Amino acid sequence: MGKLPAGIEIHRGRLRIVFMLDGRRRRRSLDLPPTKTNINGAERLRAEILRAIAAGTFRWSTFFPEGDDAAIEDKTDLFESVAEDWYELHTHVAKSTRLGYRRFLDYTWLPEFRGRPIQSITTLDIKRVVATKKWGAKRAYNVISCLRLIFDHAIEAELIDANPCAKLKLSKPQKPLPDPFSQAEATAILEYLEQHEPGWHNYFDLVFHSGLRPSEAIALRWPQADLFNDRVRIERAHVAHEDKATKTNKVRDVRLNSRARAALERQKASTYLAGDHVFLHPGTGEPIKDDKAPRKAFTRALKALGIRHRPAYNARHTYATVGLMAGANPAWMARQMGHSLKVFFEVYATWIEGQDGDAQMEKVETFLAAEKNA
Repeated sequence: MGKLPAGIEIHRGRLRIVFMLDGRRRRRSLDLPPTKTNINGAERLRAEILRAIAAGTFRWSTFFPEGDDAAIEDKTDLFESVAEDWYELHTHVAKSTRLGYRRFLDYTWLPEFRGRPIQSITTLDIKRVVATKKWGAKRAYNVISCLRLIFDHAIEAELIDANPCAKLKLSKPQKPLPDPFSQAEATAILEYLEQHEPGWHNYFDLVFHSGLRPSEAIALRWPQADLFNDRVRIERAHVAHEDKATKTNKVRDVRLNSRARAALERQKASTYLAGDHVFLHPGTGEPIKDDKAPRKAFTRALKALGIRHRPAYNARHTYATVGLMAGANPAWMARQMGHSLKVFFEVYATWIEGQDGDAQMEKVETFLAAEKNA
């Protein structure tokens, strides 16, 4: 018998294939006698195995279904198995965040990487997927962050040594500046709602004049409204049809100005005796499920008034900017809004600087004039 092809051996009178997988030399018997035909077949089989290994699609059960490796082969290293295991265990985030992860998996990562061992997925594979998507910076950051967490989970499970997402250059999306409504716009909106959408008038009057997040206003309960002392305690938010902790995971007391207090006093006639929630859906009389219904009412008001569209969330920005322009202390406003002072300064820097911008500029001009006359 002549020289055997590369990677083909005879062991105990039977053909055996030799190949490298995961840095280890593997030998698997074919239980075939070393005839010329069988040797040629073994050579072709080994070539197919090497192609599968190179493509990252090799599975023991495909090539050696009767072998011990196929019997004990665990599918937990397939991308979909690792991803679903991560998702099942990743329960400490808000429901809305989990729903987002679910969409990222179902519509992007599972269709792209299903059937692939997680060890075979490279940074280049991920870049190729991203290159086919028309994602904005924010969506790209969120979708890839989800994938990064899956690979972190694979590292903890000792399936891989490094995270292929780590080499991707991602920058956090730039946050847009607040785009508040003017006082004239806010007044027109509230007057329109009072006349045409009275069920939402008190809700938006409170948001415009307290700075509550929509999710916080929806979750507000009467036991947390202390009208005698002009304050409400914000303990929860309502997102994706369920109550959760506030965005900052902190309870805060919000002082009520006269407009906010008046909105709650009026609302008492509608819901105080009806149940726990301060605001109920005016069409159903049930607790508000999410911010979709008030958002639609708000949009109808903007269209009817010809006011430039901005999200209903910007009523919160209006409260903040009005307070700053009125001279309110930024630290106090930050506590009212449920922000850290750092975040508050980052978001509302333009208005904070504008509080005494004229006075500061006057100091500069006085100094320059003194220098000129010296």
